[in-house]
Amino acid sequence: MSSSAQKARRGVLLVAHGTRHPRGLDEAAQLARSVARLLPQHPLQLAFLELAEPDVGQGAEELLAQGAGEVVLVPLLLFAAGHWKRDLPLLVEQLRRRHPGVRFHLAPPLDCEEEVVALAAERFQEAQQRLEQGFPTEPLVGPLVPLEEPLGARGPGAAAAALVLVGRGTSDAEAQQRLHRLGRLVARRTGAAELRTCFVERGRPLLSEVLEQLELFATARIVVQPHLLFSGRVLQQVEQAVQQARGKFPRHRLVLARPLGADPLLAQLLARRVALA
Repeated sequence: MSSSAQKARRGVLLVAHGTRHPRGLDEAAQLARSVARLLPQHPLQLAFLELAEPDVGQGAEELLAQGAGEVVLVPLLLFAAGHWKRDLPLLVEQLRRRHPGVRFHLAPPLDCEEEVVALAAERFQEAQQRLEQGFPTEPLVGPLVPLEEPLGARGPGAAAAALVLVGRGTSDAEAQQRLHRLGRLVARRTGAAELRTCFVERGRPLLSEVLEQLELFATARIVVQPHLLFSGRVLQQVEQAVQQARGKFPRHRLVLARPLGADPLLAQLLARRVALA
């Protein structure tokens, strides 16, 4: 069989964490459609680790039914923690035993790749722009409006905001350190005045602890940036924490950045994962 024919038989299984939140499911599906447009030669299926269907086994079966002779599992996971280190390898091994004639590949998580850093920097920049325009509570959903200024640029006389980068949380020490690294990369790229990296749960410091210490910041202009892929329970927790902090510290101006979402930069990164598998 020619190499081009072999490549045409490669299926792509995008594996998201999963949520019961309708908007989060819609965002995951939108990202999957964007990746599919970049990979028209490959059958593609979205699957979930939990809380939604299809699951990984069902997604793989659908790809095989479409004629895939090998499958690349591309995780929609931010860092290499428990799901990538334990759950997905176990699922891949189960698929290999069930389908001994099919090759299954597991791609790495998103981590601190250039596309992720660039998109996180954009999220900070658009949130800071809302802060400068006096709209800190602008809705987080809706189409992304292209910025008129380059990354890191600010209006005349506008002071840089602080960045509070908040992750969902994990007990995996390596994944915690990767979030801290991402925070440093984003702060350096955007010129953020200060940086605090924290977690909603299962990591220190917690977001609640950081927001209790707003008086210690050198600036009262603060972007709270959830490093999340999609809408869901965790984003709602961050929103509630920011609302409470606004009431407790009225002299501070807090703006909540959007999650990464179904952005073309992420679609490009995921398509590249398939090419490199």
